[in-house]
Amino acid sequence: MASEPENDTYVRNNESIRLELFSRLEKKMEAPLMAFFRHIGIPHIYWELLVPVFDTGEGVAVAAIQDRPWPPWGIGAQDVHALMLVFPVTEHWAGLSNVFLLDEDLGNIGLAAAIYNEGLKHLIQKKVDKVRYVIDENSVFASRTFRGLAFNETDEFVLTRKRRYTVYEADAQEHYGKLGLDGVGRSDLLAASFNDDLFGKFAQLLGVTTMGTAPFWAAGSNPSEILPNAAGVIPVSGGAPKTE
Repeated sequence: MASEPENDTYVRNNESIRLELFSRLEKKMEAPLMAFFRHIGIPHIYWELLVPVFDTGEGVAVAAIQDRPWPPWGIGAQDVHALMLVFPVTEHWAGLSNVFLLDEDLGNIGLAAAIYNEGLKHLIQKKVDKVRYVIDENSVFASRTFRGLAFNETDEFVLTRKRRYTVYEADAQEHYGKLGLDGVGRSDLLAASFNDDLFGKFAQLLGVTTMGTAPFWAAGSNPSEILPNAAGVIPVSGGAPKTE
């Protein structure tokens, strides 16, 4: 059930935001997306992640876009405020990224929740049953957060040179309900017009996914608590090698 809308700067700015889900990179969005990643200090992500993902045809993104009042076309006409990547999208499961946010929107829980909501709803409508995150096997923060949001540890893993990661998986609809998103519309989320339980759960999810992936985005060789890419996991039985 929605609460009364908050009266804050984020909510006022969100009034001019539109959300767009796309599965290919349109020419007009190339410069805004490159600018977005440059503004948040990781310009390499556009070429090293976004372009390769869309080249595979197995990913979708949800972006929060603010259009220039007039004219709403041409150079500088669109500003991206937030973006979430869903990759890969297979017949039965999908990997989720963190929600990337401009520095000015790092506390914009309503905007981040609206982005996440759109990604999850898209998967549910496409009948993609499961969603996944890849988490350090020794994680406490991420592990406890995701277990509280309907995720369970699987027997699939990713082994890097420095760490062993376990795949956590949740039923998409159950995860959606556990967050408390049922019955909360896009406009309610952008207006932060939702109850404290949803606000707290999503704030924790946003915090763990942002902090958990930050070392990887800054430099892929840095160990991170969450590995952003869920592709290429290996089903195993009888155990797997441990890192020192």
